[in-house]
Amino acid sequence: MESREDILRQAFRYQDLLETYAYAWLNDWNLCKDAVQEAFIQISEQWQEIDTERLLQWLKTVTKRRSIDIIRKRNRMIHREDLMNLVDRHFQNYLDDDLLEKSKDMRKSLQKCLNKLRPESLKVLLGFYDKKMSTEKLAEVINRSPNAVRILLHRTRQQLKKCISNGGG
Repeated sequence: MESREDILRQAFRYQDLLETYAYAWLNDWNLCKDAVQEAFIQISEQWQEIDTERLLQWLKTVTKRRSIDIIRKRNRMIHREDLMNLVDRHFQNYLDDDLLEKSKDMRKSLQKCLNKLRPESLKVLLGFYDKKMSTEKLAEVINRSPNAVRILLHRTRQQLKKCISNGGG
């Protein structure tokens, strides 16, 4: 059986190849390096379980999974930022000095609540309120029925309302 160092040494020979592979998913060299680094961390933790004959395949699989995780995380962050910008633009015209402080607290609560939503819910909120998409068009985008989109919007609004009334908790 090979040692941990031997397996890691073999794995590092594939670093450039894996970064190029991750780039196909992420289109960002910095994020590619992160995905490959996470794969190397995983191999250093699970080195005893790895068949060295299939090392490259194992590394590609882990790099792909890490890349997809990064994409999901980035998409969630983009949707939340877009929704927060939409809220800021909408309320900016209506706030006076007394309401400004209260709005900051509500904004923090809203940010916490948005972090708890599923990506699909964020996508539907953003499409409906920012892009002014109809429920029929949203249904096509997320591959659901228009009625399912209406239900999702209703439940998401209720979830946000309840969460915000609890201060984001």
